[in-house]
Amino acid sequence: MLLSSDGLTTTLLESCTGRRVRLHRAAHAAVAARSAPSGAAGLLGLGPDDELVVRRSTLVVDDDRTVSVNHVVARTDLPGAACLTDPATLLGSALHAAGTGFRRTVLDVGLRDWDGTPVRPAAFKTYLLWHHDVPAVAISELFNPEIIPASQEAVR
Repeated sequence: MLLSSDGLTTTLLESCTGRRVRLHRAAHAAVAARSAPSGAAGLLGLGPDDELVVRRSTLVVDDDRTVSVNHVVARTDLPGAACLTDPATLLGSALHAAGTGFRRTVLDVGLRDWDGTPVRPAAFKTYLLWHHDVPAVAISELFNPEIIPASQEAVR
């Protein structure tokens, strides 16, 4: 459900775990599209000189264990863009409230290393948030395999 759904990740994580989920860390940087993670500018339909916000965040459950590590690349010209640089704001609900993120397109799901060790595969999901017909935000989420099981069946 978590990997195939187009709903808000925080809500889905709370449903899957039965626990409260909160933002633990968030850091951001404004970068030229040419310096953004590979392929991000193309996904968002931007040129190499356009500015993007790159945000990295961690969500934790109520016992402070990390449940997801998130990488976000976003346009700066969308409603609610200020939330991208607020280290205390959960993006999904803030962008939704600003009128962005009503539609999501899942680009990829699968397994990646959780902590740099192939012994601990973790489920991941990469998707686009749209503002009307404009691709606005590219998000990649990696889920802690101790909390969200990372079996092959889970990513199908």
